[in-house]
Amino acid sequence: MNQRGMAAAVVTLVSLGMLAAAAVRAQGPPGSGGSERPNAHGPGPGDHGMPPPGMGPPGRGGPPLGARPDELDRVGMSDAQRTAFATLRQAEEQTCRPLEAEARRAMLRLDALLDAEHPDAQAIDTQLTRFTELRHRILAARVTTVLGQYARLSPAQREPLRRMREARPAGEPGPPPPPSR
Repeated sequence: MNQRGMAAAVVTLVSLGMLAAAAVRAQGPPGSGGSERPNAHGPGPGDHGMPPPGMGPPGRGGPPLGARPDELDRVGMSDAQRTAFATLRQAEEQTCRPLEAEARRAMLRLDALLDAEHPDAQAIDTQLTRFTELRHRILAARVTTVLGQYARLSPAQREPLRRMREARPAGEPGPPPPPSR
């Protein structure tokens, strides 16, 4: 394997290690049966059509992005705003659902390439590129939704949301939403 191929294989393996570590962290401590965060799988139906912070459809978690349902409750959204938010989320979900499925398939193909007796660095790099392109499209859909939602909020509603987001510890999505009824 030439030097470029070896570098691509190392980058791929490091990336996969980071993905595996993130998956283990999301599961929580051994024996806990899941994440340490309450309601880690996202809000239930009717929660302003908002997912937990992160990318993709509800239940994906991830980095803080946008406002949490409990934060939106504190800024006095109108029924029209709630309906608009739900419509944006439905459009995002329609976009992301097939992308998420394809990303899962791409990761399985990548795993198979890595498990080969003689891994092909070029094929691994191609598959890794495909996976990251899919994740990019999912994140772009999430950002589009957040921008659309913020555009429907008044400046008086956006300012407290900004302060709430800034008050979150770095990398934390904020407090868990109130329990569903």
